[in-house]
Amino acid sequence: MKQEIYKPSFLFFSILIGALIAPFYRFFNLLRPNTLFQVEMVKTILVAEYHRIGDVLMIIPALHALKERFNKDVRIILLCSSSSAPLARDLELANEVITFDAPWTTWSFSPFKWIQARSFARSLRNRHIDLAIDFKGDIRNSWFLWHIKSKHSLGYAATGGNYFFSRTFPFPFQMHQTKRAMNLVSKIEDKCTVLIEPNWVVKKSGYVVLHPGTVDQKRSWPLCHWITLINSLKDDFKLAIVKTKESEDIVYSVQKNKLPIYIFEGDIIQFKNWLKEQRLLIAPDSMAGHLAAYLGIPVISLFGAQNPELTKPLGDKNIIEKPVNECSHQRDHWRLCSACMKTVEPVSVRESVINLVMCNYEK
Repeated sequence: MKQEIYKPSFLFFSILIGALIAPFYRFFNLLRPNTLFQVEMVKTILVAEYHRIGDVLMIIPALHALKERFNKDVRIILLCSSSSAPLARDLELANEVITFDAPWTTWSFSPFKWIQARSFARSLRNRHIDLAIDFKGDIRNSWFLWHIKSKHSLGYAATGGNYFFSRTFPFPFQMHQTKRAMNLVSKIEDKCTVLIEPNWVVKKSGYVVLHPGTVDQKRSWPLCHWITLINSLKDDFKLAIVKTKESEDIVYSVQKNKLPIYIFEGDIIQFKNWLKEQRLLIAPDSMAGHLAAYLGIPVISLFGAQNPELTKPLGDKNIIEKPVNECSHQRDHWRLCSACMKTVEPVSVRESVINLVMCNYEK
């Protein structure tokens, strides 16, 4: 089975380290009270998803499933990154949102940062968490959750460390990230959870929105392709482009060439409120596509070498644009490929815009 979630070398060394430290943590687990899990006794649930904004958006169905399963008296706490927190609070994804920027997600290798992370986990003990959940299967996340000392914990152990949870399950490597989270929630009572599609509407008015920005440049579409696409659409559609730190070069080119396109500037909440009134979104594999999908706005997602079946925006009005051929380029990343992104042609993206907008008007 080919897995495309974790870098193979990271997976190997994580499992190895997990095996080496297992006796230490198994011993301390013997000293912890072992209580029988009872759903009706759960009063506080902590869900950990402190990676990127897109990761939080992809677990929204799982959070909704938790709310539906437990009565209103159960308090759900979402632990997420500082960049995700404003949107999580605005969307009211949980009763409480707590920010945590993990050193392993911010690429900080300072031992002091890791000690701070452990101290922060221990500070959450006074919240008396009944059930803690982590969807990642990353041993670093699992280690962090163990220090919270919740009465019960649920997770995957893809990279080792099953002893950090009270219940673990095989990691479904081939499953979409949203469905993977839903799958874990279903294990609470071994009941199937249903993924509900949003209300999709392709509007007759509003902008065709271009969101070029993505944190990892290897996911980016070339500037020349964006300009070609804009020129091919500008006579038929109202266009808008989202200005971010990552899209400054494209915005500059738009302004320099005086292209007829609206430039949106604003924070994540302003972007959300504005986006829900637009016709569709075009973006690389990034947060913007998942936000549009959540709002019921059709998405054209641009993928390179990475497998779209694992992270694509879900919905029957979403279109994936990807290379025709399998990646054969020399690359410096085990999963992403800039050269593959270049092979996604603007003419194909234009055809997808026509198919979405012209064939699916709102009724």
